[in-house]
Amino acid sequence: MTASTLAPTARAHPPTAPDHGVNESLFPTLWSGDLDRFVNESDYRELTGESRTLLEVIANATDIPLDRPPEAVERWNRGDLRDVPETNQSVSIGPPTAERARAAYIEDAFVSIFAIQPSTRAHLTPDDTPLYVGDTGSVLALVDYRVDIRDNHTVDNVTYRWRLDSHQVQRVRLLVDGELENETLGSQTPELGFDELTAYPGVRHNLTIEADIAVAVERSKDECLERGANGTCSVWQNETWQAQSALTVTDSRDVTRYRLGVSGYETSYPNGDQGLELYMNRPWLGFETPAGTVRGSWRFYTARDRHWDSLRIDSTDGSRQTHSPMHPLQVYAFPMEGDPTVRSTAVTLLDSYGVERDAPELQPDVHLDVAEDTYTASYGLVVRVEDGSESSELIGTVQGLVRGVERPLSDASLATVPLIETELRLSIDSIEDGIATVEISLREAPSGRPIETSGRPGVIQIDGTTVDTGSDGTTVQQVPIGNGIVSARYVPEPWWRHTPGYLGDSDAVFASHGSIDIVNAIYQIGIPIGLLLIAAFLVDRITGIPIWPPWRH
Repeated sequence: MTASTLAPTARAHPPTAPDHGVNESLFPTLWSGDLDRFVNESDYRELTGESRTLLEVIANATDIPLDRPPEAVERWNRGDLRDVPETNQSVSIGPPTAERARAAYIEDAFVSIFAIQPSTRAHLTPDDTPLYVGDTGSVLALVDYRVDIRDNHTVDNVTYRWRLDSHQVQRVRLLVDGELENETLGSQTPELGFDELTAYPGVRHNLTIEADIAVAVERSKDECLERGANGTCSVWQNETWQAQSALTVTDSRDVTRYRLGVSGYETSYPNGDQGLELYMNRPWLGFETPAGTVRGSWRFYTARDRHWDSLRIDSTDGSRQTHSPMHPLQVYAFPMEGDPTVRSTAVTLLDSYGVERDAPELQPDVHLDVAEDTYTASYGLVVRVEDGSESSELIGTVQGLVRGVERPLSDASLATVPLIETELRLSIDSIEDGIATVEISLREAPSGRPIETSGRPGVIQIDGTTVDTGSDGTTVQQVPIGNGIVSARYVPEPWWRHTPGYLGDSDAVFASHGSIDIVNAIYQIGIPIGLLLIAAFLVDRITGIPIWPPWRH
């Protein structure tokens, strides 16, 4: 406590100007859930005499999703806690929801957790919104109380006096699951860190702030034992003693420890590209490589804690509420509407999968494109990354939903899947009544080893049907010859679902009785090629671009 008088500062919900070291470009994006009443730029300039950035204009009309948890939230909260209005020992001020306690000479005492950071409140389902924290972090809190001592008074021949000797917040402690994790000497705005939550069993923990408040009062009793004839006391008996009072107040939050434990598979394509399948059994953000960024189904927003929109002021005159100058921020994660995204032409998203969940509901007045009805939480992401490095080491970072919780890709537990090129070959055994008997052969290209499709996922497609090869890698199928071309293709199971992994292949052969069928087949192929050559000739002549004849180039 300080000895100054109460002077709360009037500020908007949310604040309208950057503070606490948060830069101007990021500041407008932090206040999802504010009142979105759009004011066009000309009206705004006329009202305020100022101009706005593009982000400020957008934020005035709607809320803005974020790609990752912003560090600015932590900077804001640390600075904002210092905005608590100053009081003297006769006034207590804090959020209306704080649980007040009392003891001798102590009234309206409380401790209230201001923020736990870094942390992310995840909207998983309508009924499941865990507060994720990393292995390390800190808890910010506000402690306050007021001292209440009786007025001096006289009863008959005895005068009672009270004098405040001292008052203080003696110690503040952080407990994890009831065990002492950290403590500090008295502070009204403590920040207590925790390290390695892995030392505590399980992933669900309780963080508790305890604050010890102590008041010392000097009490005296002056008793008149004898009075003179004029009524003046001539003999006094004086007693003085120290009265101590102590009170411990607490506040707690349940949190879930968030760690990245990524597993999966990796492979190498024949041209040097990398294949990655990354999986984690809880929501995670995605990963970054030098080739590009991959994001799953999760995005973020930040919003103020509305429990701090007003402050309750307690004094000997009673209680009242006032507008709060303190607006702690919290990071939230939500499943966006749509599929995972890739931000690079050098990275191709091959697959994503996960658990289907009921879509959550966001806070009131938060306007973002959240998934509707149900969504698939992207636990697994599969990509192909173009070869852009001479190093075979995995380079990149896997990122979680909590700021700072990330791991190098090289630390991921990935099993290597060999990826083998295949060779599909068709040959015509005979033709009878427009039906061709086709022998199909499927082998591993490097070794020539036969591939038996009946013993593993994957199919050969020919003439609209699927066939399987036997242990010798061959099968025979009868198909109509149609226009004289018989084609087939091998569609293997994706490499991340079966080992070894195979690449697909295709083949086509002519099936004909004679020259008419051959001419027909040439016609079917030649017409498109001829049209392409004519187009190239015209471009060369009309534009002057030297592309004809193409065989010169």
